[in-house]
Amino acid sequence: MSKEVPVLNASKAPDGEFYVMECTLTVEHIETLGEATTENRVELNGYLSKEILEAVLGLTAKVVGE
Repeated sequence: MSKEVPVLNASKAPDGEFYVMECTLTVEHIETLGEATTENRVELNGYLSKEILEAVLGLTAKVVGE
């Protein structure tokens, strides 16, 4: 089964072939110190190219403190 990639503005679609992945990504970091709890969460759902996915993974690594 093939899904179509949504194009918001067809006149701005890139020329030639391109590849994207449908991604669902959730990154969560919970830190508890005594009575205080800090929670950071990033969620992403959508179609991403390899380059964008790599950039997003780099940014989400900061959420978990790596």
